[in-house]
Amino acid sequence: MFKKPIPPQIALFTALIVSVGTVAAQPQNFVAHLSGGEEVSSVDTKATGQVKLQLDKSGTELAYKLIVANIVDVKQAHIHCGPAGDN
Repeated sequence: MFKKPIPPQIALFTALIVSVGTVAAQPQNFVAHLSGGEEVSSVDTKATGQVKLQLDKSGTELAYKLIVANIVDVKQAHIHCGPAGDN
């Protein structure tokens, strides 16, 4: 088998592509602090919370952990998919 040396520029370019691909394929983590003031329209409440989200490396699955305090009788939780200030 004939082997030809790889020019250094191609080896470096290939290494950069592999490393960028590896970074892009990592899960992404997000954290949000929750309060009534973040609702549209604002809600006066002592309830607070935090949500921790992890988007999988394929970008198709979202895992979450919801932590709340000073709230009772919770019926539901939801995620707004929009800019701050919009429902």
